[in-house]
Amino acid sequence: MKKIISFVTFLVVAAILQAQLYIPFGYDTLFVNNWRVRINANNSCFWDMMGSPKSEIPAGSGVNSIFVGNFWIGGLDSAGNLYVSADRYYDGGNGCFTPGPFADTYDSAFYAKYNRVWKINKSEIEYHINHWNDPGYTMPEAIATWPANGDTTNGELPILAPFIDVNGNGIYDPQNGDYPRIHGDQAIYYIINDKNCTDGSLNPMGIEIHVMYYAFDDTGVLGNTFFVHYDVINLSNNIYHDVYFSLNTDADLGNSWDDYIGCDSTQNLYFFYNGDNYDDGSHGYGYFPPALGVLFLNNTFYSFMSFNNGNAAQGDPETSQQYYNYMRAYWKDGTHLHFGGDGYSDGPDAHFMYPVNSGWSEASAGNAPGDRRGVGSVYMGDITHEQCFTVDAAYVWARDTVDSSAYSSVELLLQQIPTVTQLYNQLDLDPNCGYLIGIPDNPYFEHEYLNVYPNPASDVVHLKTNLKNYTISLYSQSGQKILEEKNIKELNTSNLSSGFYLMKITSGTKTAWRKVIIE
Repeated sequence: MKKIISFVTFLVVAAILQAQLYIPFGYDTLFVNNWRVRINANNSCFWDMMGSPKSEIPAGSGVNSIFVGNFWIGGLDSAGNLYVSADRYYDGGNGCFTPGPFADTYDSAFYAKYNRVWKINKSEIEYHINHWNDPGYTMPEAIATWPANGDTTNGELPILAPFIDVNGNGIYDPQNGDYPRIHGDQAIYYIINDKNCTDGSLNPMGIEIHVMYYAFDDTGVLGNTFFVHYDVINLSNNIYHDVYFSLNTDADLGNSWDDYIGCDSTQNLYFFYNGDNYDDGSHGYGYFPPALGVLFLNNTFYSFMSFNNGNAAQGDPETSQQYYNYMRAYWKDGTHLHFGGDGYSDGPDAHFMYPVNSGWSEASAGNAPGDRRGVGSVYMGDITHEQCFTVDAAYVWARDTVDSSAYSSVELLLQQIPTVTQLYNQLDLDPNCGYLIGIPDNPYFEHEYLNVYPNPASDVVHLKTNLKNYTISLYSQSGQKILEEKNIKELNTSNLSSGFYLMKITSGTKTAWRKVIIE
């Protein structure tokens, strides 16, 4: 085992969490293409929580490419106080996120309901749509128990998971034809919160996260890719500013001790690759070693840092300030990232470590290959009370089987990223957590998409869709219709006051809603 934690200690601490019952984290495996990825009902995925990676690719090979992945989020309140919610390995039983939504009471019944993940195939949903009313129909368990509605008597949000409300009553009743809304051909969904954070070194933000991992039953680039969608809701009473969201990845490409790391800021990507042309060890990839990329899809890359295992100034973060430093291209001790060498010594300030085509790489720095961790960040700005924002990302694996040099797989990866981005841009994803505030969701359509961007916007909102004939209506929060246009690709918003608006898109009998923020 590469990393050892006291799992027994974890269970003991978790069991007495607020003197209430707790059990080990639920999990399942995303298992639809070339990946076999374990998803835990917490903020520390891709491993078994006891020291072994569970991110096999190619499927059936017994070789893994990621050890652990999780997110960090941090920001300042109006008084300048720093809040950070983050996890790495749940060392010593300490973890910032636990299963389920914000609630008044966390008891055995609560954890029996939420300490799990919901795994659903698109084919199951399609069968349910066509057969839910047939005599003898047996509903899949994940559809029957989909956590669409929260228990408001326990302080939970009324809507917790996206679903198609066929009869429009606001209640998820799959026995009457309602069904979950997922992405991809297979999805795993779960909810976590930081209200019961047991990591005493952090000052948690008070947030609830709704997570959906998904993948497509495909070959080629998409067969080597899985996606993740985060809905992040600020349920504290604070208004945060200078908020950053980061993805932290401890990637072990086969042999964990011979990797390099880099990034491509122009493609919102950071990546891992082998430090030489042969990945040795009993769990290595051997010749033609692969590369792994972590790609931001709906936010602009702000910074990328690589840090080492240990307590030095370039080592693992241990406090809220140290996490926040890494999220903004600073080292643990507050030194800004510098361009060149090890990134710590003298040089001009930089935001991206080892960027492609810059002349600065691990090889040029003379680094010995080793165990690499990387944290890529996006800037989210201000987050008000009960505001929600989304982050979409993808994990892309590439292996050049023609050129045996290690960096050739990076070059292949960089060539494949536009394919992943193009697919994402065609997905009909909700960029504003509309389901959480009761905005009706789209019906389950396979071949139609609608994207509204940028959001927030200032002077213009763009619409990207393959709908041929549609009407756009814009409403104020009070429900007053402000304007209506047909078949437009751009909407001039320069004369609108700052605030929230509802956009209704109608095409024939189909209707979709989007929440639009005007700055």
